[in-house]
Amino acid sequence: MENIKILHSADIHADEKNLSDVVRCCEFLIQTAKTARPDAVVLAGDITNRREIRMDSDSCRFIASFVLDLSRVAPVIVVCGTPSHEGTAPLVLEKLNPGRIFVSDYPTLVSLSGSGKITDLVEPDENRKAVFSTMPTPTKKFLSELPGGIQAADQAVADALTPIFSAFRINTELLDVPHIHVGHFSVMGAAISKTQTMVGRDIEVGRDQIELSGADLVCLGHIHKSQKIGDRIFYSGSLCRNNYGEMDPKGFFLHLIRPDGEVLSEFYETPTRILSRVDFDFCKYPDGLDELDQVLYSLEPDEIKGAELRVEFSLFQDQADQVDMERIKQFYKHAGAKSVELNLIRIPRENIRGEKVLKAAGLSEKLVELAIDDGIELPETLIAKAKSLETYSREDILKEI
Repeated sequence: MENIKILHSADIHADEKNLSDVVRCCEFLIQTAKTARPDAVVLAGDITNRREIRMDSDSCRFIASFVLDLSRVAPVIVVCGTPSHEGTAPLVLEKLNPGRIFVSDYPTLVSLSGSGKITDLVEPDENRKAVFSTMPTPTKKFLSELPGGIQAADQAVADALTPIFSAFRINTELLDVPHIHVGHFSVMGAAISKTQTMVGRDIEVGRDQIELSGADLVCLGHIHKSQKIGDRIFYSGSLCRNNYGEMDPKGFFLHLIRPDGEVLSEFYETPTRILSRVDFDFCKYPDGLDELDQVLYSLEPDEIKGAELRVEFSLFQDQADQVDMERIKQFYKHAGAKSVELNLIRIPRENIRGEKVLKAAGLSEKLVELAIDDGIELPETLIAKAKSLETYSREDILKEI
């Protein structure tokens, strides 16, 4: 065996709205690849942000040129990601550079030949450099098509992956080359960014199931937070920031697999935009807008400087005119924000009143809340009568009537 370098990225989520940031980060990745000269590049799913992407769109044209440029540096292995994000759209990428770009929409095994081509594992190759197993997003649909079928329960779906991972090991363990697994799924125990919204219920795969594959390195996508799980399972995280408030570093990994099986990994942080967020509900505080200045200073300087900032305030409808929106925007711009988007959510006081009354535990508490909102002082005798009614049974009340 010899040293093998793998450049590992995922979750680019390219679309028309974030294209300038995607271009900047992808160009940084390509320049890194040209310098590092990896043996292969893996893109672990969700290259695009929607499955109905138009082939003539700017984002589609850029992704095509990006993957083609990468394939000129090193062979590229792509797995299809979340069906709602890209479906099987990446399959067209194979046609850009056959033999140097491979796209997987079904669990499979491929070989990296000594000539730098991606070939079928069954083809004899004395100079084989590595073998790749792939696991696109495991959906209940494709698992139900396996021999014998499966039950619809999530646990049954996860269990159905076990023989697939075991088959990867059986077919690769006698080959004296590194085995790299590339997948797009959730691993039990993986940390999720606070801003990432998981669509539907994820099928989670256990680490013990992944280990059945016998892979020397596991390169995953789907979770947007970069992390290492155990000794050799990695999420590269998303390449760019796409959600306001998403402050964790974004980038990709360069993995080095040594002949003794040790994996050395370096994370490269991309120059993605800063998407900061301020959320505050003034309706919850008795002093209301008196808290405004304190809220404005709630962000750290590095969360403001150069940031695209979204500010969202909830306040009573009658307070909206007291907010100097231009002052707030100028405050953050003077602090270095690139742009400021300010949104006021106007709440009628009746809504808050109704919510407090509904949350009150009993009749007496509800009367107190209503009295406070209306500025009425309740007689103690009335509160006492309300409390006594709370202890009465239905039969007792009927007798009194």
